[in-house]
Amino acid sequence: MYKYKKISEPKSILEAISIAFQKYGLNEKLKEEHLCEEWKKIVGKNIAKISIAEKIEKQILIVRVTSSVWRNELQFHKDSIMKKIFEKFGDTIKDIKFK
Repeated sequence: MYKYKKISEPKSILEAISIAFQKYGLNEKLKEEHLCEEWKKIVGKNIAKISIAEKIEKQILIVRVTSSVWRNELQFHKDSIMKKIFEKFGDTIKDIKFK
């Protein structure tokens, strides 16, 4: 005889979505996407003009820069950028790589 799994109490849509996001690790992915979208606010409009946060791979933020001169300059500001990211997004990333 086939046994049916007991169905738990119905949940709200919000609760169901929250559970699904946790189960599939989507909360972290949303944080990563939000971080890339917020790049201009994090670094300011002048630095945002010469750089773009492209993606996050294995907790490393990949930032495309317009030139090697700017890449070197941003290396000097890396600690302050990391601090701002940590304040807003927690430990979403562990490092920044400027390309």
